[in-house]
Amino acid sequence: RLAVTREHATVGIAEIDAEGRRMRVNATACAITGRTREELLGAAAKCPIHKLMTAVTTEITPVLA
Repeated sequence: RLAVTREHATVGIAEIDAEGRRMRVNATACAITGRTREELLGAAAKCPIHKLMTAVTTEITPVLA
């Protein structure tokens, strides 16, 4: 159900891996950027908060383990 919800969301959603590459994008993200899913997947996401989110995830992960 999450995949269906993500795909039909009215906002662009991209899942980004620890190296900053897009793993999944929804149709709205494609429409907003004017690119195909294939063009977006695997490409580096140029997100200004990516480094911050990576740092936060790195700090939280040991606590959750």
